[in-house]
Amino acid sequence: MAAPIFHALQDSALAHLISKSHYLVGAGLQVVHIAGLILLLAAVLLIDLRLLGQGLQRQTPQQVSRAAAGLIWIGLALALSSGVLMFVSAAVKYADNPAFAVKLLLLAAVLPPQLWIQRRLGAGSKPPPFPRAVAASALLVWFSVAVAGRAIGFI
Repeated sequence: MAAPIFHALQDSALAHLISKSHYLVGAGLQVVHIAGLILLLAAVLLIDLRLLGQGLQRQTPQQVSRAAAGLIWIGLALALSSGVLMFVSAAVKYADNPAFAVKLLLLAAVLPPQLWIQRRLGAGSKPPPFPRAVAASALLVWFSVAVAGRAIGFI
């Protein structure tokens, strides 16, 4: 059962503007959201594979991190902004969807450490302790976020 705040969000002027607009607006938001996630996951994959010693061996982890920083921030901005707009337009539906809750929990678990790694590597510091374990677990959680996001439409 969705809380009153979700009903209020869904009844807001912005939610009505989005939900009552042409169907291509909703489809466009989904495309932007997926594109943002792809940019974000591509950058994370580059960084974490380098930490695992599986790619871009001629570059240091710091170089890969600095090169991927733009992708992370653009992807995050696109995914978050479009995600918020999609959520507002159907807040009650999303709030009652267990896959949505799992996606948010996974994001909350993986985003702070990933940004910490990105900042640390971007500043030229040494990779984090146990870089292989950190990278492998981060990749697992990131791809779990993608799977949970995909499951939202089926639950």
